[in-house]
Amino acid sequence: MDEFFSPDDVRNFMNRSTTDRQRLILFLLYNYGITVPEMIQITSAQFMVKREFIIFKFIRESTKKEHHYKIQFENYRLFYRVLKGLQDHETLLHKDKNMPVSEALIKNDLFDVAVTMNQKITPGSLFDSHLFWLFRKGVSFPQAVAEYGISMSGKPYKIWEKAMLAGMQWPYLLEP
Repeated sequence: MDEFFSPDDVRNFMNRSTTDRQRLILFLLYNYGITVPEMIQITSAQFMVKREFIIFKFIRESTKKEHHYKIQFENYRLFYRVLKGLQDHETLLHKDKNMPVSEALIKNDLFDVAVTMNQKITPGSLFDSHLFWLFRKGVSFPQAVAEYGISMSGKPYKIWEKAMLAGMQWPYLLEP
């Protein structure tokens, strides 16, 4: 089970991150299982800021399903801080006008966090951890296949097996 990051591990990574962009990357990859190409496309127009929470509207590329996520508590403050500095339709992980957000930039931010934490942190390892904790939470394998468009065999199936061997648990991810 040490190969998968727990919600507490990711909270620790977020606390030790040096930039809000690093925190957003960790949160989106781990909590919602968003892929790096999907993350690059997220704009400020997909967020509706309310008084006590933020609604995040997201369409997963692999399944074309629309989702609405409610962001609140300490994550609300993080997203609010970032969103208030953006123009409408600017990308969420906006670097500057001359340097658009790219896969390399996101991986570099994760590498910086990994160096700080002295652990290997990749988009793949965060997604695998996301799946592991979803399975431990009680999400069935067919539900995950339908939601994320993952394969029915191979690595996702092995993650599901490990989660079933570890037993059911009801942790919150980063957002209840």
